[in-house]
Amino acid sequence: MFKTAGLAWIAAGLMARATGADPKQALVEGTGIRVERGELEAEVQRIRTEATQRGQLVADDQIPALKRQVLERLAMVRMFEARATPADRSKAEESARAFIDGLRQSLGPEGLARMLRQAGYTDAAFRSAKVAEAIVTAVIDREVRPTVRIPSADIREYYEKNAGQWEQPEAVRVQNLLVSLTTPDGKALGVEALAARRQRIRELKAEAERGTDFASLVRQHSQDEASRARGGEYKVPRGLWPEDLEKEAFALAPGKVGGPIEPYMGLHLVKVLERIPTRRLPLPDVEEDIRKVLTEREVQQRIPEFMERIRTDLR
Repeated sequence: MFKTAGLAWIAAGLMARATGADPKQALVEGTGIRVERGELEAEVQRIRTEATQRGQLVADDQIPALKRQVLERLAMVRMFEARATPADRSKAEESARAFIDGLRQSLGPEGLARMLRQAGYTDAAFRSAKVAEAIVTAVIDREVRPTVRIPSADIREYYEKNAGQWEQPEAVRVQNLLVSLTTPDGKALGVEALAARRQRIRELKAEAERGTDFASLVRQHSQDEASRARGGEYKVPRGLWPEDLEKEAFALAPGKVGGPIEPYMGLHLVKVLERIPTRRLPLPDVEEDIRKVLTEREVQQRIPEFMERIRTDLR
């Protein structure tokens, strides 16, 4: 998200006088910012809990350095929060909500709850942390990112120096017809059922060779649910498919049907539609991607200066 800019100016002295046990004691305090002892101790404990869940140990002699790092991070977040506009906060709330909703959809409610327990978060604390992160991003997007301009010469230089990134391997565009050799619940077929399916795929190949539309055969008979609706079509670069299936696909001339190939628990017929040679993507195709990379790099380099400006404004 951003690189840490040193905040020793905040921590120096304040840690020295933070000798009491009052959780409300201010360790960092300034115009619009405040970090209390209780916040620091809670976050340090959360980090130790998370480390323990991963089988790691935060030793006692590591605690002072950890507290200093956590205090600096909390102070930075507070400074960004003080800098945030209502629009920044609204954007951050929406971003955090979308992020958490995405986690809930991918992990499920129980999976998300388990992840939070392992990380030492309550629901409210996790949401608060994500909102705070999003506020930092929103402020940077509003105040730093718009100031970055990447010259075309820099984009071209990056393109030339990283030529290997733009090489696309040889590929083929194919249609794939799959006949499974397992039952719907994943169990192996019996001998007679296996023989029947092997005979069936030979018959399907014969139909294709007599001129029956291969895409129609795929839609009627293929058990590859991912591609059946689009006629079994895939664009396959070298190194993606199992060796036997890849060898067949790359050996065929366009328009020819190969197989049946049996790489694992399935029989494949493959029709090659197009051979695509190795090529280097032209600069216009990747220019925006490069601009984003260089922009992000420049934003990161400007963060310390921006942090210094915030610090000066809050004095």
